[in-house]
Amino acid sequence: MVIATPVTCLQCEDALCVMMCPTEALSRRDTDGTVIADPGRCIGCRTCVEVCPIGAPAVDPRLGTSQKCALCDGDPACVKVCGERALTFAGAEEESLYRRRAAVETYVEHQAFTAQTGGSSRGAGSPA
Repeated sequence: MVIATPVTCLQCEDALCVMMCPTEALSRRDTDGTVIADPGRCIGCRTCVEVCPIGAPAVDPRLGTSQKCALCDGDPACVKVCGERALTFAGAEEESLYRRRAAVETYVEHQAFTAQTGGSSRGAGSPA
């Protein structure tokens, strides 16, 4: 069984994926600042995937180009069709972005700690 975990772009203010893309296939939409991908410009180098702190862009294995959620112009279809109402869309309000970025920073720090401790969330010398 394959379990997919969605990763939603944080729309970083200084988005490394946009800055590092050699073909400018990633850019910001003028109307709302959403980071969008243009598969027609993408060469499949995976730079965006590598520099994104949460891995939001992905290379479609069939097309060989970067794909990224564009938030359906502010009305995400995934939110509309989620029968369990597990998904919500908060928009790009500064408070929402602040909280999401803080959560990602905590997650990244936890992953680094876990890697340093050999896969354990306990520190060295902690009781099992």
